[in-house]
Amino acid sequence: MLLKHASRHNQTWHVSLQGDSGFAVFRKGALLFQSKPLQHFFDCPYQFASCPDFTEDTDTPEDASEYELQLASGDVIIAATDGLWDNLHTAELLPLLPDSEESVKQVSA
Repeated sequence: MLLKHASRHNQTWHVSLQGDSGFAVFRKGALLFQSKPLQHFFDCPYQFASCPDFTEDTDTPEDASEYELQLASGDVIIAATDGLWDNLHTAELLPLLPDSEESVKQVSA
């Protein structure tokens, strides 16, 4: 995942995502948005080849998913690898997260 740009002025978050890592945005204790993994098929994520000179099977930056999200004060963003997303359902994360703007401020202070 690559954070392309975040604007404090209008709270816009621009993200490019390649592979099966991902992110989720929570607002006031509820899931607002969750990215989708980019996979050719199960357990075969899009990825850059480590040695593109030796293999033709490589994905490119143009294959990435692009996201633009409007964030608000108090939003919680979780960016994680498939190690988290494959083993925990989003509902299992909710009790672990701050559920109000005030509690986000307390946690981040």
